Amino acid sequence: MREVLTKGLPQTGIDTLLLERQTLSQLKNVALLTNKASVTAEGTPTAYALGAVLKENLRCLFSPEHGWSAKGEDGKDVSDEVDPQLKKNVYSLYGPLFQENLSHFHNLETLIIDIQDVGVRCYTFAATCAKVLDYLSTLKAPPKILICDRPNPLGKAQKGPLFNPDLQSIVQHLNVPFQHGQSIGNLLLSYNHSLTAPLSLKVIPYEDEFCPFEHRWVPPSPALPNWTSVVLYPGLVLLEGVTVSLGRGTDKPFMSMGAPQLESEKLLKALGNIQGLSITPLTFTPQSSVFQGEVCQGIEFKITDLKNLESYDFGLHLIRSLAKTYSNFQWVQNKEKGTYWIDALLGNSDFRLSF
Repeated sequence: MREVLTKGLPQTGIDTLLLERQTLSQLKNVALLTNKASVTAEGTPTAYALGAVLKENLRCLFSPEHGWSAKGEDGKDVSDEVDPQLKKNVYSLYGPLFQENLSHFHNLETLIIDIQDVGVRCYTFAATCAKVLDYLSTLKAPPKILICDRPNPLGKAQKGPLFNPDLQSIVQHLNVPFQHGQSIGNLLLSYNHSLTAPLSLKVIPYEDEFCPFEHRWVPPSPALPNWTSVVLYPGLVLLEGVTVSLGRGTDKPFMSMGAPQLESEKLLKALGNIQGLSITPLTFTPQSSVFQGEVCQGIEFKITDLKNLESYDFGLHLIRSLAKTYSNFQWVQNKEKGTYWIDALLGNSDFRLSF
């Protein structure tokens, strides 16, 4: 499908908050958990829009995976930095600095959260926010929380396994299905209710649902550059549990997959016709990530019918087809711990053990 982008950016919680000047004038000693991909309906990063109003009352920023720029590599540790425009510290909440940087939440009066989730449990933004709530609930005088809500780009559909506390991790932290069908505000509101000492938390609602391929999309991470990658993400992210490239390091991340020695035609035959997708052979060489610098034989995906595409189900079918046709098929494994990444993503080993 072609991205017509006729609708610009949606009106979200930050746009509502910016209109509440009396509320903003009363905020003191504020921190903001966000990145540059969280923007107003006019396209201004939330931090800059709030910074212009709060001025010195905006004390610092916190950033999740992919960093303040939203362009950091997947799974890579995020460093602290200083935003030159705001002249504010940006503290990392992803990687080894997470625990150390929790001390910067002390003595805050308000924490504003504005971050774009993508509707899948393993995407780490909501889990990072939840872990912050865990910590804040242990403080004697925690800040109040304002969440500027944003629509779920995948809508309200739910797919996949439920939460498994035995495999809790940054990619399986919240008690929701794999594709959860909720906004970031609703996720964190429910999570807050589950805490032993719930925080003072308010969700500022958004006005517009996302219209895929019509609303403008601002990538919250480098591997989700457009609507095609976002819509396919619930299925293709499962292939992180298998030794293949997902197109990272090319111009088609989460729109393609492949590996050296993979036979594209065999895989296409095993896949058969997939409702909502056009799938064609592709040769590519990733410049980073899995199989960096190696020529990969694979396939490319184009969405032809959004309403009838079941991305999550397709991801499972694709892995089964790979297992039948790809001679080097292997599960990604942490041999020291004896764990499998596909189990961490799904929250159980049922799918892997069905092979």
